[in-house]
Amino acid sequence: MSKPIPPRSADPESGYRVPDRTPPEEPTNPVQSASRTMELIEVLKESGGATIGEIATELDVSKGTASNYVSTLREEGFVTKLETGEFDIGLRVLDVCNKSIHERELFTEGKPKIDALAEEFEGVFTVMVPEHGYGYCLYSRTTSDLISKNRLAQGTRRYLHCNGPGLSILSGMETETVEDIVDRYGLLSCDTGCEFDCPLAKYARELPVERESLYDRLAAIDEQGYAVTDHGQIACLGVPILGSGDTVVGSVGVLAPRRTIYTDEAADPDLIAAMKDAATAIGINIV
Repeated sequence: MSKPIPPRSADPESGYRVPDRTPPEEPTNPVQSASRTMELIEVLKESGGATIGEIATELDVSKGTASNYVSTLREEGFVTKLETGEFDIGLRVLDVCNKSIHERELFTEGKPKIDALAEEFEGVFTVMVPEHGYGYCLYSRTTSDLISKNRLAQGTRRYLHCNGPGLSILSGMETETVEDIVDRYGLLSCDTGCEFDCPLAKYARELPVERESLYDRLAAIDEQGYAVTDHGQIACLGVPILGSGDTVVGSVGVLAPRRTIYTDEAADPDLIAAMKDAATAIGINIV
């Protein structure tokens, strides 16, 4: 057995390692078994438990092949068998995810800032990080009864163009990077086939769904330093986190009742100032 790769030290001199923000290139020689394994995990995530027959149908494979995949992942702890006879995602996934999340500087630096914002204002406050053209919720804190059921849990994945935190990230990216993201994923909304079970889906939409309007909006966001999306009863506000060389590495965001974000039809200046201060402090500490 080969020696394990030693963990990287948290050497402040090494600087922040920015994840790949653009969509990954299509693999030249994709490994079908690896793709099928991830498809299986997605099936279990969406279903909350499935039989071998249901898994085989979803993967378009025989029951024997589906059983082999399940038994292999079950042996490693990534799949578990329920009392009903169905299979679900195993808790070892948490071990992998928690290690990835808690070792990221944006989590360690962002958590206390998000907690402080949540103590002062109402809403779901988050640190969002771009990776592969999506935005991922790295940490969140909820202090709103109105949207407590819509909490953005750690690891939640969203498109970047359809919410304030994501738009604030896009506004700091190079035009070529934004083009790559839009080319790969489009500008989908709840009405045009968005794949995510998003807490904004039940509310009115106010989003850029054409390239020209997106670029105009990103220019305005870049100039004012924050992004707001109005969804009727609730709204989203996002402020970019800038790292070394003013590279956008994430955003501080809030999903809140509209009354929290808006005052007299304009975004609350006190909330914006507090979020900008938090984003600046996070960015300084991860450089």
